[in-house]
Amino acid sequence: MLSIKKSLKVKLLIYFILLTIVPLCGIGYFAYDLGRRAIIEGVESHLESVAILKEQELGYWIEHLEHIMIILSLNENVQRYAVELTRLPANSPEYLVAHDTIVTEFLKIESLEHFSPVFLINSTNGKIVVSSNAAWEGKFRKEEDYFIKGKKHLYLSDVSHSLIMDQPTAVISIPLKDQSEKLIGVLVAHINLKMLSSIMQERSGLGRTGETYLINKYNLLITNMLFAPNAAFQKWIFTDGAKQALSGTAGSGQFMDYRNVPTIGYFIKTKRLNLALIAKIDESEALAPIDRLKYSILWIGLGILAVVCILGFVFSRSITRPVLRLVKGTEEIGLGNLGHRIQITSNDEIGQLSVAFNKMAEKRSKAEEAIKKSAAQLKSANKELEAFSYSVSHDLRAPLRAIDSFSRILLEDHAEKLDPEGRRVLNVIGKNVQKMGQLIDDLLAFSRLDRKEIITSTVDMNQLTNELISELKEDLGERIVKFNMNPLPDSIGDRAMLREVLYNLFSNAIKFTKEKNPAIIEIQGNTDNDENIYCIKDNGVGFNMKYADKLFEVFQRLHSSKEYEGTGIGLSLAERIVKKHGGRIWAKGAVDKGATFYFSLPKKGENNE
Repeated sequence: MLSIKKSLKVKLLIYFILLTIVPLCGIGYFAYDLGRRAIIEGVESHLESVAILKEQELGYWIEHLEHIMIILSLNENVQRYAVELTRLPANSPEYLVAHDTIVTEFLKIESLEHFSPVFLINSTNGKIVVSSNAAWEGKFRKEEDYFIKGKKHLYLSDVSHSLIMDQPTAVISIPLKDQSEKLIGVLVAHINLKMLSSIMQERSGLGRTGETYLINKYNLLITNMLFAPNAAFQKWIFTDGAKQALSGTAGSGQFMDYRNVPTIGYFIKTKRLNLALIAKIDESEALAPIDRLKYSILWIGLGILAVVCILGFVFSRSITRPVLRLVKGTEEIGLGNLGHRIQITSNDEIGQLSVAFNKMAEKRSKAEEAIKKSAAQLKSANKELEAFSYSVSHDLRAPLRAIDSFSRILLEDHAEKLDPEGRRVLNVIGKNVQKMGQLIDDLLAFSRLDRKEIITSTVDMNQLTNELISELKEDLGERIVKFNMNPLPDSIGDRAMLREVLYNLFSNAIKFTKEKNPAIIEIQGNTDNDENIYCIKDNGVGFNMKYADKLFEVFQRLHSSKEYEGTGIGLSLAERIVKKHGGRIWAKGAVDKGATFYFSLPKKGENNE
């Protein structure tokens, strides 16, 4: 009873918790997931705005540098003295004045801290004629893109590593023309890339871990970073965002940054300088609000779980207590206390069940009384049946024995006074008396079978069959009967009863093969699932399957007693024994083609009783 109590209570508690917690967890997870997605979308949108603003700021700065170079190319002193430098001897005083004047203008440009150095290249031979850095003068840059393209229009190079300067650089060049629009040379300025870091390191609205940085087409970082303040031109970045941005794809996503930390970022390729611009923030910071909400939901869920457990315990107890009373009542009834009644007065289903249980107990009590009366009547009927059997066994046999004895006396002592017909009649009387005696024996065996107890054991069916065959062969006389037996599986049952089954089936086969020479009887057996199946097949007269259902009925015969003698009880007796063992019996046959009888027995010795 305790195990039932615990089982039902635990099940109800678990069901109650599941019905409450599962939807709650689903709603909580759904809310968390929606909130997380909303935050990620918001952060991505914000980072997109930051990246676009940074890209615009970078564009404005580049335009500002280009404007400076345009103004420098229009400077009258630069134009006039540049012309003189191209026609005056290098050591003349006029040349030196022109040189120093242009250098002064270049130094003014450098003072703005956007360029270093600034120089002028002769458009004819590609030689640097004047520079803010004297060491550059006299050098040739005839093969450089900024010279070749700078002769035609304003040119802005990508950020790349300069072999001449041995450092990353970007260059602006512009054609320098005189008043008549004749090309004098090319003005060139190397951009101070440190200004890029200044633009990128302005972090308004980016929180504790947010930052923006630039990467050139060779994946080289060209600006300092929040967590790597001196990494410019020292570190290569190969994050997913950098790869996509350099390929020309703009977008947002979640990827690992240069520290191998999960981040949310936006990436874009700048319109100027051909750079990848990355704006990112650590996931841990961006998702901190929803993570705090997650733990709040967890604690709230645990609190609800505790309340649900208490309510579930109370609820399950309210159900299990009356159920336990019903269980106890069932046990009392099972122990024979039919006067026991359950005292549950609730109006719910359990209360109705207790009322029904009490009514059942009342009916059971009346049924027990009826059963006792029926048992007494059955006991009386069994005594009468035993008396009847005794009467059949003794009282009917006495006159039969008298008839048999007197007919024998007439045949033995007065045979000379009887004509042949009289002697024949007396022989017929003797045979019918014997037949009547056999019929009485079979009827008694058939009637007593239901009251006979099965003594179960393992039966060696091969040994039992061989014993029967040996006995039957002694009564065959000169008849030729071949018994072909295959190995039979052992069975579980009453050996004496199973012997009776085999005896009747063998006798039946021998009887109906008397016209065959030789008669062949085959015995086979096999195992199928949970039962053993045995088969007795003969080559006798067979039968019409149309009447197969009558084979196992008492006194039912498919052939006349004149053709084949017998009482008509053998197969009925075999069927009753097989069914008493929990098996089944059936037959197949055809006229003049023999008959096959099958019977099965359970492997575990189960029976119908």
